[in-house]
Amino acid sequence: MQHSASLVTKVFIQRDYSEGTVCRFQTKFPSELNNRIERTLLDETVKTLNSYYVEAEKIGGHSYLEGCLACATAYIVFLCMETRYEKVLKKITNYIQEQNEKIYAPRGLLLTDPIERGMRVLEVSVFEDRGSDGSSPSSSLSSCSSAR
Repeated sequence: MQHSASLVTKVFIQRDYSEGTVCRFQTKFPSELNNRIERTLLDETVKTLNSYYVEAEKIGGHSYLEGCLACATAYIVFLCMETRYEKVLKKITNYIQEQNEKIYAPRGLLLTDPIERGMRVLEVSVFEDRGSDGSSPSSSLSSCSSAR
């Protein structure tokens, strides 16, 4: 039997500018996600993402050294070296993919990496299971997340 999931709606978790322009997302639970996911699971995901963004934007000796090296080489060094910021962004992408596979896809949800939305919002797509074989929506959603 064929199994499919159709997009019902998208929920957007907005950026939180209450502490300045540091990238962080609101921890307010969207009412559209009631009965889809436990509040604690979404809170944990958002708090973890927020901590990763704080880590990415942290300025220290390593950031200073990267900046000096970039100036000294007319930024050519970045052709053969990843910045610490880029490494943390990759870690965020991997975390979101892992969360989608383990937590969100089985509940008919899919997180979109904020980098794909210009770091403006954390997007949660809500899917409706349209399968006639009674299986969970995770099989069709995992193919959606792996296609990215």
